[in-house]
Amino acid sequence: LMGAPGFTFVRGDVTKAEDVRKAFSSAGEIRPEAVVHLAALVGFPACEQAGRAEAFRVNVGGLQTVLDVAEAMGAKRVIFASTYSIYGKAPDGKLVDESTPPNPQSIYAESKLEAERILLEARKDLPLAAIIFRPATLFGCSGRMRFDLMVNQFVLDAYLNRELILFNSHRKRSFLHLRDALEAFRLAIEASEDDVRGRILNLGHAECNRSKMEVAETIQRMMPDLRVVEKRLDLNEDTRDAELDSSLARKALGFNPMRSLEDGIQEILAALQAGLFADPVGARYRNGPRVMH
Repeated sequence: LMGAPGFTFVRGDVTKAEDVRKAFSSAGEIRPEAVVHLAALVGFPACEQAGRAEAFRVNVGGLQTVLDVAEAMGAKRVIFASTYSIYGKAPDGKLVDESTPPNPQSIYAESKLEAERILLEARKDLPLAAIIFRPATLFGCSGRMRFDLMVNQFVLDAYLNRELILFNSHRKRSFLHLRDALEAFRLAIEASEDDVRGRILNLGHAECNRSKMEVAETIQRMMPDLRVVEKRLDLNEDTRDAELDSSLARKALGFNPMRSLEDGIQEILAALQAGLFADPVGARYRNGPRVMH
């Protein structure tokens, strides 16, 4: 986005109202039309490392600050990026939809669930429309590449080491290509107020619900020399085990993800082979400590 027409970068702290106001005013508009709230301490490792108090300060306090400033400046809608991690372990291995009771397994998920509660309570009194997205784990290439996300990390480790060590490989996860996620946010910005106000929507791709082993096997089909090793680990890990039902997002917004897991793996491999990432190993640690497979 850097250098794109209309884009302005403002460095600041999402928990500080003056910084948020500066960001909202950076485009020179009288008021922000729509606010897409992505700022957070993201993921199990980063929040575990920072601790509960800091994770809640940023992920919950930051959301409250954004809401307060958005209301004061007359914004019409807020789109909040929560996470499907709030579902934790799915009951009976069934697909989880928006009516599934939350079962968070980490500080990250707990902080996002509390932020959702604040947003849903606030919408009763605020004129701005609020929508909550619960995206699956993202994958695919980006300008600020993240190799701490599972599919991206698996591809990097497979490429560098020709080996993947999997812990509790039967556990299921849901994944979504970055560009499909961006399309969902565009749809939410352009949708009518009635279609977004008070909505909670899962964002995933039915064909990208896979176990850890299935992800590894998909990579292995593209890298036949890859060795996959299974081990068991019970402590200090992300214990999510759930697959998303995202049919409501299709009905509400016309959300139709197009990019497969195979598409994403191929593009990451091609980028690694072309040397497009200056420091892929460093990028892996940018968002926190090493994530166990």
